[in-house]
Amino acid sequence: MIAHAASPGAYAMALDAGVDFITHVPLGIPLPQHDIDRVASEARITIPTLTMMEGIAEATGNAPAFAAALATTRALHAAGVPILAGTDANATPGIPFQPAYGASLHHELELLVQAGLSPPKHQLGTALPAQHFALPDRGAITPGLRADLILLDADPTTDITATRTIHRVWCAGTNTPSRTETGSHPSVWSAPLRTTKRVRTKQKGCEPLVSAGRAATDPETDSHAQRANFSRRRCRHSCYR
Repeated sequence: MIAHAASPGAYAMALDAGVDFITHVPLGIPLPQHDIDRVASEARITIPTLTMMEGIAEATGNAPAFAAALATTRALHAAGVPILAGTDANATPGIPFQPAYGASLHHELELLVQAGLSPPKHQLGTALPAQHFALPDRGAITPGLRADLILLDADPTTDITATRTIHRVWCAGTNTPSRTETGSHPSVWSAPLRTTKRVRTKQKGCEPLVSAGRAATDPETDSHAQRANFSRRRCRHSCYR
């Protein structure tokens, strides 16, 4: 069970409700130590979404409040609480901040390092989510596991910003063109969805479809775009080809 909690009171409610994952950390007021101790002792898992919290603080004209989010994340990590990388990426109107799908995860990793997690903890975006969300078929470079891979031009274990130096991407074993082949940064999300046939992903239960020759560009007016965008939001493992 997952709960959103962006204040100390909401954290207490989430703990009382027995949730497994708590997303966000409070702005302005660090989480009290007794709640941090309880998160640790009850083996809860946190996803601070520091990118989202920083964006909200800046959008509301209260940038200094973000220091409390960093402090809470640092204290949770020191207490041994499992911390996963997530940004609460969205494109929902009316929300103070909309982290970009995919790309915002780079900044999230950088903020987590700023909060005190060492660069080798980059597994909080790969192996650890696979472990805690019970996805044994992915999360590590091991024969027989799902091949969701990136090849970098630099070492993120010594400099976390190296996650941005993407040279090639594989999604479910299918590689996308390199930057030298396309002249741009490879991304499975950046281009409009366009296909000339019905496409099924390899994962059971996922079938993001777009009609023949039609681009999904306007989710407000295009029903095909609505279906494709819904599949993006619903599915962590969608792979379009």
